[in-house]
Amino acid sequence: GTRSVAWKSNLLDAMRLVKGGSFDARLNFEGEGGRDLRALLGSHQTCRNALASNRNGVVAIAERDKVTVIDSAPLLDDKRKGKFDRNNLRVLCTSAFEHEVLHMAFNGENPHFLAVAGLKECSVLTLTDTGECASRLQVNLALELIGDNVFIVDVQWMPGSETRLAVMTNRFIKVYDLAQDNICPVNYFSLLEDMLKSACVMTAADGMPYLLIVGHSGRLYVQQVEETPDAGECYVCSTVMLPSEVDGQHAEAVCYSPSMRALFCCFQGGKCFAARLSASLTELENVVWLTPPSRGGSKGTPSFVWSEVQSRPGMVMCLARKAAALIVYDLATGCDEIAVQQLRPTSARIEGVVSVPRRDPTQRAAVLVLSDD
Repeated sequence: GTRSVAWKSNLLDAMRLVKGGSFDARLNFEGEGGRDLRALLGSHQTCRNALASNRNGVVAIAERDKVTVIDSAPLLDDKRKGKFDRNNLRVLCTSAFEHEVLHMAFNGENPHFLAVAGLKECSVLTLTDTGECASRLQVNLALELIGDNVFIVDVQWMPGSETRLAVMTNRFIKVYDLAQDNICPVNYFSLLEDMLKSACVMTAADGMPYLLIVGHSGRLYVQQVEETPDAGECYVCSTVMLPSEVDGQHAEAVCYSPSMRALFCCFQGGKCFAARLSASLTELENVVWLTPPSRGGSKGTPSFVWSEVQSRPGMVMCLARKAAALIVYDLATGCDEIAVQQLRPTSARIEGVVSVPRRDPTQRAAVLVLSDD
């Protein structure tokens, strides 16, 4: 596309700070497992998002090997003045795990289900109406039996399902129907001669769920997720033709926006684009480049942890490579310009970012950012 990308400073405004030290956001890298975790995060083979939110404004915060669930309503109340700390936030529950928490995802259909994953482990918490933890179900991945070089890169719920969870590793994706079984998956997908870098779920025009996968090679794969009687291993071979500008470049991330029906793809050199899939799911249409003009000679930085800003159609956000800044894109500002804003809430590293729905739809979207201080 020929739309220009322009820096802005008014897409999101800082609203309030929660006192430093209120949450234990930094990971623990002690021991052999800690060294592996530090190496994988440092080489961007997996990434972490220490925040998640459901449609009711309940927010989960990853604190090392614990998940703290809070009600975000007091935090987002415009009438409340002054700084917040942990004491005047409504903590609903805290759950401890035997691993550092890297990924969390609330179920879009049932806000009581929260998937929590580390490097090798995954489980699902069931929360009560008051936000307390009622039960926990372990997803039996047995990754430690496969070897050291297999690890989780993300967990996502399948669109439209209360019980189907996709666990994405660097080697394969397994979809579990947790209403039936937490050991045997209903789908098992892997790449033939590639390693999975990033993946996301989408619903196509035909109403069927699909996986979008970028491999380390830079290829973009698409795979329909069908309910099959036997969940034998299925090799993903269908690829989507990418723009020539990213030929041979290593992929960083892929994300899908249901409200825009568009996918976002980012590559190592900092090149990012938004596009729609053709009806045949083999080509891209309406490609729009999202690489903003460089500032002070700095090159574009790759980005990850992409997500939609809830209740703001056309707005997406991501973290810059070194997690020092939040980048917000607004594709709905006009037909010939894309607005982009870079936010550095503090000088610290950003550990988590999530948008939280406001109860009043006339209010601007709220975005929570958790830094490691």
